Amino acid sequence: MDREKGKNAVINLNEEDENCESFSSSEEEFISSETIEKNYPVDDMDEEVMNMVFDSEEDAYEFYNLYGKLTGFGIKKADVKISQDGTVQYRKFACSREGKRHERYYNLAQRIRQPRPETRTGCLACLRIKHDKASEKYVVMNFVKEHNHKMASKSSIPYLWSHRHVTDADYAQVRTMKMAGVKTSQVMKFFAMQCGRYGNVGFVLKDLYNRVDKERRVLIEAGDAKNAIAYFNGRKASDKSFIFEYDVDEESRLKTLFWADYESQLDYKCFGDVLLFDSTYNVNEYHKPLVVFSGVNNHYNTVVFGTALVSGESVEEYEWLLHTLTKVMGGRKPKAVITDGDKAMRRAINNVFPDARHRLCIWHLMKIADAKAKSNVFKSMFGRMMKKAYPIGDLEEEWFAVVGKCGLRQNKWVEKIFEMRLLWAESLLRDTFFAGMRSTQRCEQMNAFLKQYLKKNMRFYESVIIHELALTHLRHTGAKAVYETEDTIVVLAIALQKLEKHASEVYTRNVFFRVKKHLNRQGLYDCYERKETWNGCIFFLKKYADDRTWTVELNRRTLSLKCSCKKMEWKGLPCAHMFRVMLMENMQSIPKSCILKRWTCEAREEADNEVLEGRQEIYAELVQTARFGTMTSICKEMCFFASHMDDGFARVRDIVIKETNNWRRAWVERGFDCGTNGRLAADSKESRLSQYYVKDPERTRAKGDRFIPIKTKLLSVETVG
Repeated sequence: MDREKGKNAVINLNEEDENCESFSSSEEEFISSETIEKNYPVDDMDEEVMNMVFDSEEDAYEFYNLYGKLTGFGIKKADVKISQDGTVQYRKFACSREGKRHERYYNLAQRIRQPRPETRTGCLACLRIKHDKASEKYVVMNFVKEHNHKMASKSSIPYLWSHRHVTDADYAQVRTMKMAGVKTSQVMKFFAMQCGRYGNVGFVLKDLYNRVDKERRVLIEAGDAKNAIAYFNGRKASDKSFIFEYDVDEESRLKTLFWADYESQLDYKCFGDVLLFDSTYNVNEYHKPLVVFSGVNNHYNTVVFGTALVSGESVEEYEWLLHTLTKVMGGRKPKAVITDGDKAMRRAINNVFPDARHRLCIWHLMKIADAKAKSNVFKSMFGRMMKKAYPIGDLEEEWFAVVGKCGLRQNKWVEKIFEMRLLWAESLLRDTFFAGMRSTQRCEQMNAFLKQYLKKNMRFYESVIIHELALTHLRHTGAKAVYETEDTIVVLAIALQKLEKHASEVYTRNVFFRVKKHLNRQGLYDCYERKETWNGCIFFLKKYADDRTWTVELNRRTLSLKCSCKKMEWKGLPCAHMFRVMLMENMQSIPKSCILKRWTCEAREEADNEVLEGRQEIYAELVQTARFGTMTSICKEMCFFASHMDDGFARVRDIVIKETNNWRRAWVERGFDCGTNGRLAADSKESRLSQYYVKDPERTRAKGDRFIPIKTKLLSVETVG
């Protein structure tokens, strides 16, 4: 090196860990070939290696590492000399057991932990290369092949550091499997089965955990909240219809985050008349609940209208969410809302949706009743009142009778819940359309499904990505109902075939089976009286061996039917009493007044025909993932057959290596960056983060955490008021 000009720099990379002392060569030892030859005579060198020429430093490393793997030792990068323009002028690749640990680390007086085993023996085996300016290649200066230690056995080689590496191709497969909910340890088993045994994988389980953790840290190094917002902005850039909103607190920390894609907006437009509103917990490391707005579509499947992450579950935050939901959905508000009874949630609904009918979840009420009343008799009566339509007088009479019988007159919860009967009594809710739902069971099912993917140690950004996958899977499974409706024909099975056929043509398949159930039951009812009116007739029906009676009003001018059971109002489907009257009136089809469009095959037809300007269905990241999966599947079969034949193995290997190098060069030339998972470097997320001044939320303790009984205090005396 020319010290006076200072054009070159020497960097010592010979240290293995903090307890190790470097034994690298000094500058003067590798300045000239004369010095090298003096210390390491050429006669002792392998002539074939000495004559090798490499295109790059990486090629030399790959060669020496492969040589070490075949011989039984690991290597490491040691001394390097870099010119001012960044070109590596000199590099030393040493045996991984070069150097020795300093004596002072053997005799620590205050040692707490057991010292790590010694791995260095002062081995001098190495390969030295230098840059040749004339040819722009790297030539070998020195090669020492003798080691002062025993070579590693075949079973030990996979554990040597230089032979353990999770490649980008491996991690692409790992990332896809992780997104599908596969655990890291199970991914490792998959690789072992794919390669034949663990020793052929090329890395160990710890390496895989480290790579996953490294990639995770890269994703969130600029800030978890910033990454989530940047991701949503990327979604919005590729899909103009995608909507997200967020709010921050006084310290600029993320407070609330709401998002909804185009599919959710269409679902809300068609089926947002009934809204299920529930929170789930333990889905991120901040202990912030995930709020899912959901409902039921015309196939009786669960649909998600929007998703949100909130900080404190306060009235203000819930109001912000409901206002945001209303705004992004074009100002449309639901007619009915079902919740688990959370106090803040109920107040927010009353403030934002004052005209919506609110109902408490029957499942949560039964759970609380079991804990508060501790009476099976009361619980049985309570359940009947939430499911059956009692006359108001009979409801109150039976309530007080059972409460007195069970000794619950002084129970404050029982007293309070009766005052809230407008929120749970079937008799008082029967005239409102709830799509046949009495509970947030669909929310609970959705939450349980999400928890297969979302974990309590996830960051916001990760939970957002995984939520997209879970939502895609939910919609994929729901697509089966669409197929059955569009591509199958119902086989008529009852005597009233014209009504049955009309129902099968109008309703979706899942709804048709519910309608057919009532069509079959119409024969159980008898009309014991008829009363003609100026525009129709009133039919009085009773059921065999049942004292109850029902009345059905028929308007012959409009062909409208109205039954006292109010199933049409509550569920939107014609009841058995209506079908009995249709039969008596010789109707050949179901009147239009008895067909609610949201249950028909045409419920989404108008919305599906809408085309939003600039909308793109497929996102670049999903396309890349799909392409990778496709190519992996295609190559597996080829590799299987070629691996059984020597010539096949050699030919396929050469083709793959050649094409890999070609596409690696194309990758660089087109501006891709490995650190951005295949995105163009110019469009990488990091280049956009600076515009979002949002801090990560604080980690808090939510009421739904596992160390607090879930939902047990939602309807306690303190919260029902």
